[in-house]
Amino acid sequence: MTPINDSFSNPDISIIVPVYNSEKYIRDTVESIIAQDFDRVEILLVDDGSTDMSIDVAKEIIRDDLRFKIVRAKHGGVSHARNIGIKMASGRYILFLDSDDKLEHNALNTLYEKCIKGGHEMAFFGTVATARRKTKVSNNIKMYKTAAEFVVGNWLWGVCGKIIKKECIITPFDEKTEVAEDALFWVENGQYIKDYIYTSDELYFYNIHEGSITQTKLINERSAAELDAIEKMISIIQDECKTILEAHYVHRYIAISYTYSGNRKKFRKKYKKKAKKMYIKSIKAMKFMDSVKLFLKWHFPVILKLK
Repeated sequence: MTPINDSFSNPDISIIVPVYNSEKYIRDTVESIIAQDFDRVEILLVDDGSTDMSIDVAKEIIRDDLRFKIVRAKHGGVSHARNIGIKMASGRYILFLDSDDKLEHNALNTLYEKCIKGGHEMAFFGTVATARRKTKVSNNIKMYKTAAEFVVGNWLWGVCGKIIKKECIITPFDEKTEVAEDALFWVENGQYIKDYIYTSDELYFYNIHEGSITQTKLINERSAAELDAIEKMISIIQDECKTILEAHYVHRYIAISYTYSGNRKKFRKKYKKKAKKMYIKSIKAMKFMDSVKLFLKWHFPVILKLK
């Protein structure tokens, strides 16, 4: 790893941007940062071994802006890049931004006023997903005792739409997990966070396209590892949100087991016993119609053409 440029001293926010072959999108990403009406920020562009012109495009826009720091690393995956960024960050708060996404022009100032100024440990904010001119906005938010439960209960599993105090990050991203690694990160660290806020301000725009970090992974060994990640979260989360995770584990087990591209017999031998146990618990805890749907999905997955 070779850092390039000097960092802005004592920033309030460190923006961590993992970069891997994003030359088509990184211009908009960097320009959205430069356009912010907030200066106490450092930006870590962690190049995860790109083989295209991503970093050259970024350098062209950055020029002599000393708030930016480019970090070269061998290709190790997005979680590896984010962990490098966390270690190198000097800001009091961490915000993750994918290299094909953008921030609203007043995002950082809004987060400072609503979260940092009050010393909150974490903040969640509105996100908008764009794909073929369609939008999807966060809504129907329910508050919970901890940030981890908030993530699970509101299905805010992704890395975007959140800012967290660096000192609250105890566990790094699991670099061996390629599916649901974001959710696992927030649950492992959010379980200790009770001082968090939510604002409906739409401050993050994430781009859905083929190759996007947020796109669903292929159904294979990596998807099987998703069940391991969910199981880890289940061991942390309690009460209502634990039930949500157990039911989700069952749904994912069914979907993966009938579309699995690897050794299905081996997969089912490893996961079916756990899934069945959670299925029984979920059926008892669910509302009637939800339990009927899960019953049908468990017993007639092929007939229902589940994906």
